[in-house]
Amino acid sequence: MIVDFAVVKDAMRKIVDELDHKVLLPEKKVVKEKNEITIIEDGKRYVFPETDIALIDVPSLTAENLAKYVLEKICKEIKNENISEIEIGISEGWGQDAWVSKRL
Repeated sequence: MIVDFAVVKDAMRKIVDELDHKVLLPEKKVVKEKNEITIIEDGKRYVFPETDIALIDVPSLTAENLAKYVLEKICKEIKNENISEIEIGISEGWGQDAWVSKRL
């Protein structure tokens, strides 16, 4: 199928801007206090300024879960009857890729 790349680029830019240069954390594992985000892991307490965090609605932050998250976001952003399937890949590094696809 043919889709204007500008549409895809704009949708991806919106998603990337939300996540870029942020500490990504699973939404369910944090505590919001004033302008801070706190996470307790293995008995250690970490506190971040709220502006430095992107909370992701996933059970844990893996390449697979992040790929699913981005796929759902891109499906909501791109509404085009010419698209029958979307595939997204996320790479954590060499040999650590996750790919997910969705038929529309």
